Amino acid sequence: MNSTPIFVTQIVKKNNHLEDSLRIINDATKNFCKLEKAKCFYLDENINFEFSDDFYDDIHTRPSGNDKISDYLFKSLINL
Repeated sequence: MNSTPIFVTQIVKKNNHLEDSLRIINDATKNFCKLEKAKCFYLDENINFEFSDDFYDDIHTRPSGNDKISDYLFKSLINL
């Protein structure tokens, strides 16, 4: 179908039990993208979340967090 995969890193609230595992996954994703010259959007580095406003728990975003993610992805996609 001539499609291009795009990888997106993620973030969780500090001190979440998944934080260390997610850092390993994000690092592996970034390394893969660099080695394979794959498209990767670094959500974990490029969005400044206010966890008390943008997340309703340690993992799931509120509408304000969703807006930040969708704005970031939209801007990243149109700049490909």
